[in-house]
Amino acid sequence: MGSVFWLGALIVLDRIDKAPPELWSANDQAEVGPIRGRIQELVDRDYLLRLPDSTFPGDEEYVFKHNLERER
Repeated sequence: MGSVFWLGALIVLDRIDKAPPELWSANDQAEVGPIRGRIQELVDRDYLLRLPDSTFPGDEEYVFKHNLERER
């Protein structure tokens, strides 16, 4: 990930080592909820910022607030 990233990309990366279901769903809360929760923790701790308008419609776009955290 670069300084800007999307929730959808994190979901795809999380699926890499998992067996595929019959149908992938971006709305599967059992799968997406924990990822969104971890992102929200980083937003609350002031590491990430959610951008109001995503480059990709229907996705959530985030940026690292400081380059040092992104590089780590």
